[in-house]
Amino acid sequence: MNFKNKTEHLNDKDKQQGKNKKLLTAVISTVLVIALVFAVMLFGGAESIDYLIFYRHNVIDSAVTATDDYSVNFANNDIVSCKNMSSKIFVLTKKMLTCVSYKGRVLFTEAFTFVEPQMYVNDKYGIVFDRGSSKYIIFDAYGVVRQGSTEDNRHIITAVTDKKGNCAISTKSSDSACRVYLLDKKGNTKYIWSCAEEYAVTLDISSDGNDILCGALGSYNDEIYTYVYYLDIHSKSAEKAYKISGSACLDVSFRDSSSAIINCLDKRVILDLRTDDGSAVEAEYSGKTLKTAHNDDGMFAVVTDVPTSDGGKEAALYDKNNSLVFRTTVDSGVIDILCDGNAVFCLTEEGITRFDVNGSGEAYECDVIGKGLVAVKGAVWYFASGRLIKAF
Repeated sequence: MNFKNKTEHLNDKDKQQGKNKKLLTAVISTVLVIALVFAVMLFGGAESIDYLIFYRHNVIDSAVTATDDYSVNFANNDIVSCKNMSSKIFVLTKKMLTCVSYKGRVLFTEAFTFVEPQMYVNDKYGIVFDRGSSKYIIFDAYGVVRQGSTEDNRHIITAVTDKKGNCAISTKSSDSACRVYLLDKKGNTKYIWSCAEEYAVTLDISSDGNDILCGALGSYNDEIYTYVYYLDIHSKSAEKAYKISGSACLDVSFRDSSSAIINCLDKRVILDLRTDDGSAVEAEYSGKTLKTAHNDDGMFAVVTDVPTSDGGKEAALYDKNNSLVFRTTVDSGVIDILCDGNAVFCLTEEGITRFDVNGSGEAYECDVIGKGLVAVKGAVWYFASGRLIKAF
């Protein structure tokens, strides 16, 4: 017997069986992919698959009901604010947090007992905090991450989160004007800083989680001023401080790792955090700020109280470098504004007007008088006291 030929024959047979197994695996994988695509299409797209995996077992509060026409009703008529996070809309009422999909499906509700609830969100995490107490709730797109209270139950002034689940909280203090804490996702304290004379009313955390921007308000000889503190969490003292005289800040944010944006009542300031004096670039408004909004690209819209010839107010859009994009007239009864992409949306009692980058407006009617605007996945929604409604 020729053992060499027999061995070669067996090797060829093994190779063929290996090829057959690979082919079978490839066929099965292709079938599974096709089945998954078919399931996504059959059950209403990725949003429905997301719902089936993560949300279908949630118990929804009976006070919240969705309709088939992209609107959600809140029986208690107590909506405080709405924010967009991770392609979902979070609705804050006086006693509950509700997550709504971009298709208008109610995903989960979370009840709480706060005195004065406020909400902040970013792309991945959010925080609901009580300005009337020491309590707060950290959440993401799928539910509550944790609940907590501040050290010694100090009352909260303001709070923010970052994309890692860290949160910065400003509280009242008995031995200084206020304290600023940075807590990690588990609630462990990473940093504490005390502000002796001003009150930290707005905060932001850097993308790497190592720095905090703190916008603090103070008063001297009846003049209000803003101090912007650039805090390094690895240092016990403020790294840098910048004073904006005669102006009150509304919010602060990191533009990038080396600069910051400060929105004030009468102007917008960009600071270079690499310098000692901030090398401020200012855009002064034509009047006192009534409403503000910004997008993720640093563009900023503002409505000021300057009356126009036709009895309206003035709205302006600035780019991330504080250069004016356009200035136009808006209805005097502007309720809220929204900056989404390169467009600005103004909500009034009559409806919503969309302004493009040239300042040209296009009006849309609303079913009810709204309180505010929110954008998600390219669509604009508005909310009243008891309804969240998709506009366009």
